[in-house]
Amino acid sequence: PMEARVVGNMEAFVRAMRSQAKGVLRTDDMTRVLYSTDASMYQMHPKGVFIPEDTSDVALAVREAARSGIPLLSRGAASSLAGQTTTHGVVIDFSRHVNRILAIDAEAGRVRVEPGVVLDHLNAALKPHGWMVGPDPAPSSRATIGGMVGNNSTGTHSIIYGNMIDHVERLKGWFADGTPFDFGPTTWSTLTEQARQPTQKGRFIKDLLSLLARDEAIIRRDTPVHWRRNSGYRIERLLDTETPNLAHLLCGAEGTLAVIKEIELRLVRRPACTGLGVIHYETRRAALASVPALLETAPSAVELFDGVAIAQTRRNPSFAKQLTFIEGEPGSVLFVEYFGDSPEAVQAQLDALHRHCQRLNIGYHLLQATEPAQIANVWNVRKESLGLVMNERGAFKPQPFIEDAAVPAEYLADYVDALEAEILAQGLRVAMYAHASAGCLHIRPFIDMHAQDDLDKMHRIATHSMQLVRTYGGSISSEHGDGLVRSPFLPSFLGDELYQTYASLKALFDPEGRMNPGKIIDSADMRSSLRIDATSPRTEVDTVFTYPHDGGFQGAVEMCNGNGACRKVESGGMCPSFMATREEADTTRGRANALRAALSGHLPPEALTGEAMKQVMDLCVSCKACKTECPSEVDMARIKAEWLHQTHQVHGIPLRDRVFAGFPRVARAVAGPLAPIVNGANTLLKPVLDRILNLDPARTLPKLARVPFHAWWKQAGDALQPDATTAPAVVLFVDTFHQTEAPHIAIAAARFLTK
Repeated sequence: PMEARVVGNMEAFVRAMRSQAKGVLRTDDMTRVLYSTDASMYQMHPKGVFIPEDTSDVALAVREAARSGIPLLSRGAASSLAGQTTTHGVVIDFSRHVNRILAIDAEAGRVRVEPGVVLDHLNAALKPHGWMVGPDPAPSSRATIGGMVGNNSTGTHSIIYGNMIDHVERLKGWFADGTPFDFGPTTWSTLTEQARQPTQKGRFIKDLLSLLARDEAIIRRDTPVHWRRNSGYRIERLLDTETPNLAHLLCGAEGTLAVIKEIELRLVRRPACTGLGVIHYETRRAALASVPALLETAPSAVELFDGVAIAQTRRNPSFAKQLTFIEGEPGSVLFVEYFGDSPEAVQAQLDALHRHCQRLNIGYHLLQATEPAQIANVWNVRKESLGLVMNERGAFKPQPFIEDAAVPAEYLADYVDALEAEILAQGLRVAMYAHASAGCLHIRPFIDMHAQDDLDKMHRIATHSMQLVRTYGGSISSEHGDGLVRSPFLPSFLGDELYQTYASLKALFDPEGRMNPGKIIDSADMRSSLRIDATSPRTEVDTVFTYPHDGGFQGAVEMCNGNGACRKVESGGMCPSFMATREEADTTRGRANALRAALSGHLPPEALTGEAMKQVMDLCVSCKACKTECPSEVDMARIKAEWLHQTHQVHGIPLRDRVFAGFPRVARAVAGPLAPIVNGANTLLKPVLDRILNLDPARTLPKLARVPFHAWWKQAGDALQPDATTAPAVVLFVDTFHQTEAPHIAIAAARFLTK
């Protein structure tokens, strides 16, 4: 594989970057671990991580990498499911600083942004103007626009908005050697004229035109015909158009061709009103078979919610009460959504859907949802149920290795039946969800990544899926990309000739093979570079807590699948320290990755309780937001408590921790008559305490009360008590600080409650 052939002079690169860059280049082992994974099954340890301050820093990194022969990977949120945001080269993290919205043209419906801007953040800025970005992938709270271009992302509404390639107007950036480019709509005559110029760009265009002329017949004959095709490179977009746009070559290229610095998008109008038809079916096959007929009604989306997800949701008390839109015991339901300019227009479409279903005998029940709260509830259950289905504890996890396939909607039911039969024949369970309208069901078999037999089953299933998709005229990659998981199948799926065309295109852009090598072209076996495999060691830890459903402490840590929901900053509470620092180390994912690396041998055993791990774990404030907001319900507060115990077993309990842990007992003992003396002594000794206990000098010490709450209650409590025969019983919990530092608050509460 190309990845193994690219070495480079890392020392020269480090010297150049640290002497010239405004941003920071990190090469320590912990940072390399934190950036070694994404939301996929894969792990590659980068040579280093560069966090640029601006695009001039990025330009410097591209130039110096070219001089030093260093592979580069452009990275955003790393929510990719195919392994394309892992590398053995240097990672450039655009998400921290290279994330500005450069210009909004509200009149023309255009926006220019830097690659690191997050989709939800951009849509929030566009909302007052009535615009939004068309593609809407599920991880919109952290997905960056650069990553969406690299993946050619789409989403729930792909049947009306397509992929990112349908919205990209212009891209600016750098070729692998550092030469800048500016790709946008042009003409063939302009390209022909540019090909005559004796410049790097001129030579590139000349070679590109020669490649098109040479391989046009191959491109026309062998390119997959499915409209959601995302396998390989999108060179066919240059055919049959009077305005070729070279920017489209980079859509779905996964950073393997060039580095992008600026993106111009065409926007879509925000829908004024929406409505949902929830169609109930006896079986999943009946639901999938009806999709072509439902598409005749011009919906904006058709999403599957199958019986497995319904049953799992009903078992969860928090979500069971929200299933108000489910009637009976359906084998599946389809959510059929419509956009309209008014509530009346939406209602007319839903009524037309009802007549259509009656005429064609589709489903056994149709519920119409038109109120915003009702619609939001349906979509929320659909979204959260995915987490419930995928949140599998123990060794077997639903793995995303075939889930990106799309086939024509008329063949979807047959494809799913044939693939499910193969999965069941391998003795595995399977979960399914997602975009029925696009012929794309995200199908995840449950695999034990620690078992070699399961890894071999995974390869057999992936091969069978590829063959089925080719038979049905689909694409094995439709929105999540090729990466490490599907690239190995491209020669067989596309045919040798088209694959060689793509290899030639890669060589035009990146002659030395340094742009995210090993993805799309020259990829290794899909079972290579797995973050967990049959050889991964399992470290036995003598734990305080028990983990009967997780497979031990390491199993609890491995519940993190890297989806990156802990990187969201626009909503929710997870993860508060990342919201403040924007550092990968301060995400729940970062902490889980660090612990897993120490437990699985990617870091030495002593790293589990070492100083670098302490720095990673320190800013976890144990708020438990991850327990409820992480789709995998990673309980980092509990994990941190376990890690603290393990650390204390090795290094002892620090004096600072002993002081704070013992504070409630000391405060209760000295609050009262001794309080003025203690408060005075604390004021005098504050500089000493700051040094010994590592306190912020600006932080004042709490003052102990002359009359703590328990002393006041002993004197006044009986007189305040109301008639016990008529008054309800109330428990007032008075914590340490309201007992001994701020008793006036607890006293006020006691007086209020007794009245």
